[in-house]
Amino acid sequence: MVSRSQSTIRQAAREAPNGNVSVVFAIITSVALFAVLFPWFPGGQQLEVGTRVDSDIVAPRDLTYESEVLTAETRDAAANAIDDVLVLDPEIRDRQVEELNRILSEISSERADATKSASAKETAIQAIAGTDLTADAAGTLIGVEEDVWLTMQEEARDALSRTLTGAVSPTDLDAARA
Repeated sequence: MVSRSQSTIRQAAREAPNGNVSVVFAIITSVALFAVLFPWFPGGQQLEVGTRVDSDIVAPRDLTYESEVLTAETRDAAANAIDDVLVLDPEIRDRQVEELNRILSEISSERADATKSASAKETAIQAIAGTDLTADAAGTLIGVEEDVWLTMQEEARDALSRTLTGAVSPTDLDAARA
């Protein structure tokens, strides 16, 4: 028979938590968590150039690279985007007015030449450098009266001076020539 002190010890052992059971339970729990959480198949997707991915891939740090080719293209595009600036040059106006005065003076001298016939005067006026006159236009210049001719000269000088005083943009160039 078992003595009372031995039965009390057995009962106390049954009631007291067993340290071995706790350690075994902790080990089993750790192994189970490790098996569930460990990535057995890392990387899920094989990535190659051109492959579509389900989500964005974010780099661990920012990196900047300055492309010389793209920088040159951007500079060229910016330079081409600037419109030409037309500068009014008063010397051009002065040269053109001088040229008009030369042409008008030659036409006046041909008109005043009494030794030539009307057709010779027309031919001489058409031959003046810097003009592009038809035979009808040359005939009209010869046939107008002197006061009309003086008015035509003043109007031509005034129109040329007004036209060349303002800046002419490339879009208005054809209209200014007409």
